[in-house]
Amino acid sequence: MLAGWEDSQRSLGEFNFLLNAGLAAGVFFSGVLAVHGIKTAIGAFTLLAGLSCIFLLSGTKELLSSDRKKERFVLSNSDNSVKNEPDVSLVSELKSYLKSARKIIFKSSFGKIWGISVILYGSTGLLTANYPDYSAGFLTKPELGLAISASYLAAMLSSLTAGRADINSENIVKAGVILAAAGIFLSVKIPILAFILIGAGGGAAVVGLITAVSRISSSGFAMGLFNTGIYAGLGLGPVFGSFFLKPFGYESVFFGSALVLLAIFFVKLE
Repeated sequence: MLAGWEDSQRSLGEFNFLLNAGLAAGVFFSGVLAVHGIKTAIGAFTLLAGLSCIFLLSGTKELLSSDRKKERFVLSNSDNSVKNEPDVSLVSELKSYLKSARKIIFKSSFGKIWGISVILYGSTGLLTANYPDYSAGFLTKPELGLAISASYLAAMLSSLTAGRADINSENIVKAGVILAAAGIFLSVKIPILAFILIGAGGGAAVVGLITAVSRISSSGFAMGLFNTGIYAGLGLGPVFGSFFLKPFGYESVFFGSALVLLAIFFVKLE
């Protein structure tokens, strides 16, 4: 919805600000609740998730039935379109979506955006997933929590800044990539500053990437497909990087991921 607004870049920046505010609050309050026992924090999460689920289910019928039969979307760099027909089976519809997704990724500029999101979140996800083990000898748990919280706070501020900046999306992404890569490089020496830079870079880059996607298409399908790149990076980055940890060590793998991330700087989005 935000991508279709006239001031979409600013709105997306504010939306990303709120997402990271929730992440920061979750990290902070889980630490506070954990003092009273790990199960207390888990119980609070379960309660909040349960309430959210109830609200979602109450609106499910409306979400599923609202103009579903009339919905149609077309992506501007693709000749393919998908139309929801009431008499089409779920399997056939799914095949149509997958066929559309393959053509979009490999035959349009959307593919570059999708690949960048995988690399960006794969690189930062690799560091975040392995940093607790790497830093166990020189960071306490509260210090590690502070560093991670600082990354979310930095992402909040950079999201607002990127949303209001009068700069094209390509330059916003490049600025975010440089900040995130610098943070990965500094992670072996200055943890808190490193996570601040990583958060700031990620927050700015994602606003630029979503803005770029919205200019191709603001359909839910395009945004959903973009989101798969984020989770593909978060899910596969740490797994792929773990194969290199034993032969090369943490620092070499971190530096390698930063170099891969910097390669995005040479990709043209527009």
